[in-house]
Amino acid sequence: MSGGDLVSANSYGAFELTLDWKVERGGNSGVLYLARNVPQTRQIYETGLEMQILDDAGHPDGKIPSHHAGALYDLTVPPAGVSRPAGSWNHARLLVEHGRIRQWLNGKSTADVSYGDDAWRSRVAASKFAKMPFFGTFPSGLIALQDHGEPVAFRNVKLRVIGASAVEARK
Repeated sequence: MSGGDLVSANSYGAFELTLDWKVERGGNSGVLYLARNVPQTRQIYETGLEMQILDDAGHPDGKIPSHHAGALYDLTVPPAGVSRPAGSWNHARLLVEHGRIRQWLNGKSTADVSYGDDAWRSRVAASKFAKMPFFGTFPSGLIALQDHGEPVAFRNVKLRVIGASAVEARK
């Protein structure tokens, strides 16, 4: 069944999100975050970061390391073999706080990058998002479970709010 992205009603800045996911053979999805609906964009992915959900072995994107499951899509390369085979449950964790983006898949770190600084802007400028002016610019935003047209299942979705801004400094 295809019905579009499942998008949060509220915006979140600093937060921890955990969930389990699985895709079928050839499946593709993602967890979008720090995203906003901006009139000048067509899709929410043009503004928000994505933790990639993918059948690495069965989807064409599996040939691109920065598109593997667990990647901060097109911005980081996760360790090889971190995802489980299609049809198996995977456990994801995202932690966004203090100008830092961290992601884990099945207990292994898949992304640990700064956010909102010159290093972040350079990383984006070297990615497919370079020509998307609103991508990765917001201190808070929506969280979405992406509809990419292939079957995907989620369970045990838990969100812990830490603060209002992803770039807020430690106190």
